[in-house]
Parts: sequence; C-alpha cells; structure tokens
Amino acid sequence: SVFGILIIKQLFGGLGQNFMNPALGARCFLLISFTGRMTSFVYDGVSGATPLATIRANIEAGNAALDGVNSMDMLIGNIAGTIGETSVIAIVIGAIILILKGIIDLRIPGTYIVTFALFIGIFGGFVDGIGFFNVQYMTAELCGGGLMLGAFFMATDYVTSPITPAGKVVFGVILGILTFCFRIYGGSAEGVSYAIIFSNLLVPLIERWTQPKSFGEGAELAAQGDTAGTKSKMDTKSIVIATIAIMIITVIAGFALAYVYKITKDPIAVTEQKAKEEAY
Repeated sequence: SVFGILIIKQLFGGLGQNFMNPALGARCFLLISFTGRMTSFVYDGVSGATPLATIRANIEAGNAALDGVNSMDMLIGNIAGTIGETSVIAIVIGAIILILKGIIDLRIPGTYIVTFALFIGIFGGFVDGIGFFNVQYMTAELCGGGLMLGAFFMATDYVTSPITPAGKVVFGVILGILTFCFRIYGGSAEGVSYAIIFSNLLVPLIERWTQPKSFGEGAELAAQGDTAGTKSKMDTKSIVIATIAIMIITVIAGFALAYVYKITKDPIAVTEQKAKEEAY
C-alpha cells in the first residue's frame, strides 16, 4: 500500500496523475521482492502449482496432453490461485454489468483477449502435439491467471488507459502481445500485471499518435494557438522529462528492492527450513 500510494501515485501528483496502475505496480513490487510467497498457493489444505505453472511445466517436459489441467475447474473457480483470478464466470458477470452500465468500454478488453488468443493459438501449432488453435490449450490460457481480471478491471482504468477510440484498440493489441511474450518466454508462468504496467507507460505516446484531427473552427483555433507560441501538452521536451523522471524512480525503486531482498532473504530461508523440519 505504501509503495503503490507514495511512489506510484503521490510522487506524480496524486489521484489522476499516476503513470501506471497503482495496485498493479504495488503487486509487481511484491512479486519481485517476495516471489516465493507471492506464487505459492494452498487449496483444500494442499500446496500446489497454479494451472498456468502446470501448463508450462507440461510443455517444457514435452507433454502436450496438458495433464492435470481442467479448463472447467478454471472456469468455475475450483483451482488454487490469487483471489479474483480463479473464477472466470464471476469476473465475466461483473464485466457484463460494467459494460451495460457504460462504465467500461469493450474495445480494450475485447482487443486484448482476441490478440492474446490469436498468438496463443498460433504458438500452440509450433509445440509438438498441441497443434494450431487447440481448444483445451487456448481455454486454459484464457481462463488461467489474471487475464480476465486484468482485461476487464485493470486495463480499463480511466487514468492509465487511452481515451481515444483508436488508442484503445492499439492499447489492447499491445497488451495481448506483451502478455503472450511474458507468459511463453518470460521467467514466470503469468505476465498480465507486467504487461499492463508496461503498456501504461506507452499511453501518452499512443494517445499522441491516435488523437483525432480537428476540423472546422476547432482546427482554426488550434492553428492560431500554435502560431501564438503555445506548446502541445505532449511535446518532445515533456516526453524526455517524463522518461528521465520515470527512469530515476525506477533506479531508486530497484535499489530499494535489492536492499529489502538482502535483509529478508536469510530470515525467510530460516523460517522455511524450520517449517520443513516441523513438517518432517
């Protein structure tokens, strides 16, 4: 909470000025600092891997049958995982309500999910035994992890998502590609959180290149403003300053993460060893 509120939100001007989703930024901070704790789940009293981790392990082992992965369990929430990620039905019901009320736009989650499904379907064709657009593999990847939660409830955040219609489509496509890359080629089986916060950083550029052109009186006023010497909100200087500021914050946060990891690594290892000994 401290990292999300102070570093990501308040340092950049408070509510409405944050450059990425504060909740996801804080979650990624925890994932980097305490990877073991953040990716270990207990379901029905038994510790086990999440379905996405199981899928990845099967593929890496050359087992294209995807043993131990049940898409129906993932759909209804009968699996281990982070709260809010385990029941696609519950998430879709909430998303439908928000869409019908006009609170969120379908462009971002729609293009996000479709793009990711296309890349996952094509990728399956290059894995022996899975084949192009394998239904079980695609549904498992779509229902697993935080894809649905991120698509409908995180990527559509007003502050950190584009407001232009074309920008929303571009934003969704980038999200789908990044999520695919992180899941398939990254060090973790999940990748939604990182995909969203990286895409958040691209929003100013996306909006700059997808902003509709003004016609009529609006265009004349804009031209007069430029003649008078007024600067666009997203000129080159502003982009450079924002980029440098984010880099400085990233470096500071990186050192903070390294320090936290250094002082907590040994106590965590001792605690885990003690727990194992007690279990034995």
